Amino acid sequence: MRVRPEKLRPGQTATLTCESGSSFPVSRLAWLRGNGQPMVASTNSTSPGPHSGLVTKSTLQIEVTPDLHGSVVTCQASNGIGPQIHDAITIEVLCKFVIVCPSFSLELHLRKNMPIFIFSTL
Repeated sequence: MRVRPEKLRPGQTATLTCESGSSFPVSRLAWLRGNGQPMVASTNSTSPGPHSGLVTKSTLQIEVTPDLHGSVVTCQASNGIGPQIHDAITIEVLCKFVIVCPSFSLELHLRKNMPIFIFSTL
């Protein structure tokens, strides 16, 4: 599974791409949130693959928000014959933290649960 852009920031649109191996019958790809809630794919396509099989490709577009940080998104493949196969990714969102004081300003780009230490003498 791929995520573009690689570094996610609030306000961006992220594109997740999942691709199956070659199979016959063709694989169906499904997107799920960490709690098992289905997500709707933006695009689905198939193309010829090795050994007379078909490769399925699916993309999912999501709006990046700070609340998305730490969410797990899963792509699940099934062709009705073999076992279901899945790949999952944990979304990391870079957030901006700004401190403004009359004499200076400070801007940091942090990840959720990242420790920060700020020392200042004014």
